[in-house]
Amino acid sequence: CCAPSPSLRPRPLPRPLDPDMDDKRADLSAIGRAAAPNQIKALISPFFGVADVTVMAQGAPPPEVFPIKAVTLELKDGSVVRMDGDAVTDGQQYQYARSGYTPLLEWCRDFTAKHHRCKGSDWSLALHAGSTDAIAKLAEVLVDPGDMVLTEAFTWSTPLDGLRTRGIRLRGVDVDADGLVPSSLEYECVVAEAQGFRIKALYIVPNGSNPCGTTLAPERYAQIYRICKAHGLTILEDDPYWWLALGESEPLPGPTTSFASMDVDQIVVRIDSFAKAVAPGFRLGWLTGPPHIVNAFNSACSTSTHNGSAFSMAVLHQLLEHWGKAGLDAHLERTRAEYRRRLQVVLAAANDQLKGLATWTPPKAGMFLWLDLTPSRVKDSAALMAKLREHRVLTIPSAVFSPTAEVSPFMRISFSMATDEHMTKGVARLAALLQEHRANTAADQLA
Repeated sequence: CCAPSPSLRPRPLPRPLDPDMDDKRADLSAIGRAAAPNQIKALISPFFGVADVTVMAQGAPPPEVFPIKAVTLELKDGSVVRMDGDAVTDGQQYQYARSGYTPLLEWCRDFTAKHHRCKGSDWSLALHAGSTDAIAKLAEVLVDPGDMVLTEAFTWSTPLDGLRTRGIRLRGVDVDADGLVPSSLEYECVVAEAQGFRIKALYIVPNGSNPCGTTLAPERYAQIYRICKAHGLTILEDDPYWWLALGESEPLPGPTTSFASMDVDQIVVRIDSFAKAVAPGFRLGWLTGPPHIVNAFNSACSTSTHNGSAFSMAVLHQLLEHWGKAGLDAHLERTRAEYRRRLQVVLAAANDQLKGLATWTPPKAGMFLWLDLTPSRVKDSAALMAKLREHRVLTIPSAVFSPTAEVSPFMRISFSMATDEHMTKGVARLAALLQEHRANTAADQLA
């Protein structure tokens, strides 16, 4: 095929002149500032809602060739959800023009407005293909190589791996039983700035933190928000365990405090996920934040995941509509009750087997118990991996959760998947290993 002459080649679409938006875009990365709207989306969006338009623009298959006519879901409570008509057709079609399945977008928008976002504040919303993908794309559009991101002293390892791969500098902020320590955040900001680093964001998991299991004390939210605003940081509030509060009288569907709920300065991007509330296999969630950041995020999605699977979106929305608020709350209460039961099993085993060998604080949310192995004379929990294999028990050492891969004596136990028998047996095996390690260390010191 012949190449078009230069005069016929498509030119980039001009951006609207918006000095205020250009000023806001200064907090984006070079990639984020360069992100342009998908050209086809920009061309066709003015036609939405226009009556009697003859559409001959789509590079999409016709619905007549789609193989699925209807989907029936049988739920564990015995009820049945049926998806057919437009829902099943839209679930099999591209959703490029609207950055996701419109009914699910609207559900997430209504939910967020009710539970998280300040009334009257300017925010936008986007669906995402799982939190891992969302965080990777946010890093792409917000942070340049060489910039710094602050995290909790121990945090989810997957974002750390992705940030390191992009050449982003990482530094941890101290945590205690009430979550991230505001005075430590202020200290790290001052020190990093004095060293000449540009700090772009704070990444934080405020409820049921992975791996520590800590939940941020309500009074710390405003303190952390003020510090981030003063130092020009974007807060990346990743909150997948918001739904999984473990107390008997916690509000449904989740806690009432969040960084997004106080964001009058457009510095918070909140990342929500259906993974823990419904099921991770949907690979779906949503994020909310300042419009210029969400627009850049959607631009990144338009050349990769397109915000997730349309079929997953349609099925998930049908399930949420079937439940309604009462059904979702009932599902969450059943889910929480199961996590509470599992937590009690692992705590009973720890109290029986690990006293004197480790210390811990019971988590208020999430699915992890964080052990301090200092009483067993452990300095580097990663050094125990060979012994863990020998004793046939698998837990995760703390070094993988450290932004600086710091040697430390902590270890993460998950109580979400193991059976009661395996939790009890596993804790006993860990106890035997720690007793052996402590005895061997004492003998080495005497030798």
